[in-house]
Amino acid sequence: MDLDIARRALRGIAGAICLVSTMSLAISCAQEQSSDMVYDALERSALATPASSGNTAEGGSATTLADVLSINPEVAGWLTVENTSISYPVVLPEAETPRDWYLDHDVQGYWNPLGCPYIDNRSGTDKHHLLVYGHHVHNSDAMFSSIAAAYQEDIFEAIGSATWSTPDGETETFYPCMALNVESSYDTIQRFSFTDQVDLQIWIGSLSKDAQAKARMWAKQMTDATRVLTLVTCSSEQPGQTWRTLVVFTDVEGRD
Repeated sequence: MDLDIARRALRGIAGAICLVSTMSLAISCAQEQSSDMVYDALERSALATPASSGNTAEGGSATTLADVLSINPEVAGWLTVENTSISYPVVLPEAETPRDWYLDHDVQGYWNPLGCPYIDNRSGTDKHHLLVYGHHVHNSDAMFSSIAAAYQEDIFEAIGSATWSTPDGETETFYPCMALNVESSYDTIQRFSFTDQVDLQIWIGSLSKDAQAKARMWAKQMTDATRVLTLVTCSSEQPGQTWRTLVVFTDVEGRD
């Protein structure tokens, strides 16, 4: 009798755990979908309406990229990467902003599990190396998830150029050069100041020694580069792991 009661109790506990796990997963998925809608709406407003547009049919001002980026003084630009789902505003946290604030806050400053892509404040936006962090979301293409496995050659080869657009209307194009899968402590990537273009080239060459995937003309890109954009995200589907994917772009495309 006691054994039957114990078995029923265990089955009940197991069922409850399963239910809670299912509900937690469903809530998490719902939160992520709801959170991504914020960025979907911003993308439609920022990229679908020409900046030169006049008034709307209703008499209000048309939304421009600059308008969208102005919702937060820390917004530094809009990043898009061809052949990926990446199309997001990017922030540069000010000195008084906690370094990890945008890990779980969106571009408008509200709590958001997707966070917002943000620039390493050691790099700024005007140096030779622009380093941007973004989340990898399990079973999703949100944020930087679509490049989480870019150190695999077939995935790397499918990545297109990256476009960096600023609130003042400036646009830069960067081309994929290489991808690495490294520990989060990998310090070679943490360089932001260079004495000249040759110093930058030497640094890119040092990165290439640890790269698992490279563009066919990566050496020419290295030789001609004057600026580098690096996108960083977690490699693992499981949170809390220490491995990172780095996708390194240069401002010059390698050509035959």
